Amino acid sequence: IGGATPRLTAIEPPLAGSSNFTIGIDGGRGSAQATVVLATSDPTAPDAPALLTQTVQLSALGAGSVHLTLPNDGNLEGVPLYLRVFVADAAAAGGHSSTASVHFTLLGIDDFVLRDGFED
Repeated sequence: IGGATPRLTAIEPPLAGSSNFTIGIDGGRGSAQATVVLATSDPTAPDAPALLTQTVQLSALGAGSVHLTLPNDGNLEGVPLYLRVFVADAAAAGGHSSTASVHFTLLGIDDFVLRDGFED
């Protein structure tokens, strides 16, 4: 089935410099390639200017997950970042479907996210 709207789920908090920021994708076209785009403005295409671009192959059910390495750049403190996943889909407008865009700011070491090894 083409033209499906994939969904995006963040598994961990967006800690600056983390190499374990895991996102999950589901509802995409089965066995399609997905492109994750992280940018300082809402990405509208897989080739949009980005801080990070990463690809992942979705399962036959249109699901997958990927670990992203988030930037550790003081210039990004307090700057909203936008994340969107584009899934190759010939039945969708422009040849790809996309998740809704999500935005967040990076959390630093001093932010109270983890306490005694657990999320606050």
